[in-house]
Amino acid sequence: MTICPPRPGYGFTRPAARLTGLEIVGVMPRLARFAEDWTSHGSTLHASAEFLHQQFLVIGLDENLAGASGCSIDASVRFVAQLEKQLNVELLDKSLLAFFRTAQCTCSSAAS
Repeated sequence: MTICPPRPGYGFTRPAARLTGLEIVGVMPRLARFAEDWTSHGSTLHASAEFLHQQFLVIGLDENLAGASGCSIDASVRFVAQLEKQLNVELLDKSLLAFFRTAQCTCSSAAS
């Protein structure tokens, strides 16, 4: 499934600015399993999850088939929190801003 813009997602912070290829390959099965198993009130959500630019986790779903509910959104946040621990990154930091400048992504804190 292709996720079309806009793409809400989770950017992260850590000393090494990007995930390594090995880290991404290591979590791909978990991302696929989450997307396959994600449900809302017993209905399977047609979803996908991927890392873009080795820096952003994007989780998307086709809301024409079934929409996310509060409980399913909570489940996605719990899943992201588990990934944070596994990868030793902060994905849920709401103070981060990301923008593209000449095909290069830049992240900064909202405080700076």
